[in-house]
Amino acid sequence: MASVVVHLLVGIFFWPFAVPFGALLGLLYSFYPISLVNAFIRFGGYIAVPGFTTNSVEVNGIEFSYMDRNPKPDNKQPTVVFVHGMSSQKLSWAPVIRSLPKSWRIIAIDLPGHGKSSFDFNKKYDAEGMCALFHGLFQTLKLRKFHLVGESIGAIFSAQYAYAHQDMLASVTFLCPPGGHRLEGGQSTPAMDILDKAGEDTNTKNPLLPESAQEFRAMLDIVMYDPQRFTFHDHMLDAIVKVQSRHYPYIRRVLSDVINGGETAEEITRRTTNTDIPCLVIWGRDDKICHPSGAKLAKKLKPQTKVILLNECGHCISVDRPGKTARFITRFINKQSCVL
Repeated sequence: MASVVVHLLVGIFFWPFAVPFGALLGLLYSFYPISLVNAFIRFGGYIAVPGFTTNSVEVNGIEFSYMDRNPKPDNKQPTVVFVHGMSSQKLSWAPVIRSLPKSWRIIAIDLPGHGKSSFDFNKKYDAEGMCALFHGLFQTLKLRKFHLVGESIGAIFSAQYAYAHQDMLASVTFLCPPGGHRLEGGQSTPAMDILDKAGEDTNTKNPLLPESAQEFRAMLDIVMYDPQRFTFHDHMLDAIVKVQSRHYPYIRRVLSDVINGGETAEEITRRTTNTDIPCLVIWGRDDKICHPSGAKLAKKLKPQTKVILLNECGHCISVDRPGKTARFITRFINKQSCVL
């Protein structure tokens, strides 16, 4: 009974503010969608993942934007760093982060040219180049023995970092890592074939860089298991595309550097087999970009790797199955003996 009274009093107090706020959101959604998208990018972290602060730090000429929670955690609690995929940003981790233990320190970064991070065309953004930037960032943040989680192209950069700086990490987790189709016995997909061509020739149309609402919906069909969950109207999707397209030149350059920067079967095998830290691989069974057969190849290259295949899950695991992903990451990290 007491809880009912409390909820009633809270509702009475806040409803005068909720009505005009809802009206403002409706106005922005209907008539100023670009302003709404920009506002979400700037302030969405505070709403999507309460308790976080958004900061930035300059590393080798790149201004890295990142979200941070519990910057001074208990030394017995782990620190986990999240790296998003291509054409995404740090806020994409919000559905996963919300289900992780509140006592953990959580950091989610924007890759160069993504989100609010800056870009420098004079730098290299292949696996080794990004690894060097990561190391500068993690040293600036004074991280040590932390857990690294990378999704899609972010998994490539995370794998290179794990190979080059094993002493810095307690574990590494890869979500739908690319490259399996380059290995013996690996299978590709139509989407991956196009992405490879787009990396080799930036004039090739990239399906993950939509230029209209229709193309945005086609992209969702590629990356998500159930794209119907994304129910925005076309004018809102056009606004998202217009805001996101500002980053396309940077994203094309990153993809080009990765594809042309030595992502061979030999390089992938070397990185995987010469890394001794604990590794978790999570893959969606319905991934239309990175063929799920890559999960078996990851296990074959490194038998001690923990591999999980999620049902009814596409390429964008952090959106399709955030709750399950968070539970598996939590169990995996809790099992590791070396935490901050």
